[in-house]
Amino acid sequence: MSLHNTLNDPLTINLSKQARALLAILPPDSTYSIQISLASSPKTLLLTLSKLLAVPSLTVPISDLFRPLLVDLCARWLDDQEDLDDRFAALCMLIENHEELFSILSTFLRRPCFSQGPLSFVEECQSIAMLDAIRLHHLLLAYYRLLRANRLLPGDLLWPISHLSTLFTAPHPDSAVKYLAIRCYSLHTGMAEVERVQLETRVLGEPGVVECPLSYGKNIDGSRITIDGWLMPVMELERIHRSRNSIAAASDFYSFEGDRVQPLTSGDLSSWTANIHGILMLKSCPFPPFSVEVVTTPSAIEALGQLATYTSLRLPTLITSPPSSGKSLFLSQLASMVYPEANDQIVTVHLADTSLDPRSLLGSYVSSPTQLGTFEWKDGVLTSCYERREMPLAESLAPGTWIGNRASIDIPNRGRVRASERFAIFATRSVVPSTSGSFPSPIFYGAHKFQELVVEAPTSDEIKMIIVSRFPKLGEPACTGDLANLGQVFRV
Repeated sequence: MSLHNTLNDPLTINLSKQARALLAILPPDSTYSIQISLASSPKTLLLTLSKLLAVPSLTVPISDLFRPLLVDLCARWLDDQEDLDDRFAALCMLIENHEELFSILSTFLRRPCFSQGPLSFVEECQSIAMLDAIRLHHLLLAYYRLLRANRLLPGDLLWPISHLSTLFTAPHPDSAVKYLAIRCYSLHTGMAEVERVQLETRVLGEPGVVECPLSYGKNIDGSRITIDGWLMPVMELERIHRSRNSIAAASDFYSFEGDRVQPLTSGDLSSWTANIHGILMLKSCPFPPFSVEVVTTPSAIEALGQLATYTSLRLPTLITSPPSSGKSLFLSQLASMVYPEANDQIVTVHLADTSLDPRSLLGSYVSSPTQLGTFEWKDGVLTSCYERREMPLAESLAPGTWIGNRASIDIPNRGRVRASERFAIFATRSVVPSTSGSFPSPIFYGAHKFQELVVEAPTSDEIKMIIVSRFPKLGEPACTGDLANLGQVFRV
């Protein structure tokens, strides 16, 4: 059974039942309860839940109860610049166990307001001692979680480390602020553990001796949670383990228990969210997609859903099918929905062409058209796709250490080139199935790096659906039957 077959469409979630479960754990006189109760439509409720998701005491309950819609709830934060501290903290808390949110986190942090990082106000303050310790706990803990998930991201965003060093060299009088700042500084700079311990001892004293009360979030009733800061790394591991167990446990989001529920539609989702047959993905911009005419036959829906699943998981994908089964069309449909600002984000490389050599893919030095007698580097098609955030499709043809890890390639005379975060690579192969309907396993070099997606050829009934949809004048039963049979003959 495919991964897509085991997933439910998030639009079929029972919003009313999940909202009642959330209300049951909130204090009855809470302003949050009133906001949820006043939501008069599914669209209004989703907007309310998105705002409440950033509230520190509600981030975990809402993410657990509305997990199928978590991508959409977080994507709505890209529409405005409200509650930036809380939204930054919420995304950093969720990313460790919800890798599908990484594209939202990256887009959120690349906005101008985060150009100098979440601690830009530190250097603007005339007195470090006057900075609010609780706010610094909140942001530094989020910064630590971000670095634990992807240690390279702050460097890619060119965030200065001086904001962190200022907090423990100026220093701030709060011991937990200095401890968290040192922890973040050591991760950001790649400091060895021995050096970090020495720095902590020099700034704070012997570990575990100095009192280090740390604000570690809020309870559901809004009361603050305070822990011993020296235990924070252990508490973080326990939190992540507990969250993963909760995700692995069976959860019922879709049963209807006699409710009369107004179903969700794609129009209820954020303009940043693409719904690809039950798989929610972040779009590159909040524009409507270009129209790609794909007839939604059962096999097409299954193929697009699996393709979206593998792409959202950042897996290189190999599409195997009989000839003329829609491989390129499905990829064009996916690209048009995820990248609606461009007509075509796919660059096709025909690997069956025997004239191809590594220079065509990676690049080489060529005669300069502007400076005669000199040579300049010209990127190959693969290197160009890396840098331009396009999707190379290789026709006929190791997981990263960090969440959101970017692909990279070493090119002679050029060095290492890192791909854009939204770079994706696909390969296709057209293979005639055996008499039993199975396809031979791929044996080309590097095939084990790809997640294979097998697309079945359209059945006779699906060919009839395609003909009726694309050519309504040929919709008579006898005519469509003859054409469908003719299509099967040509396929064989």
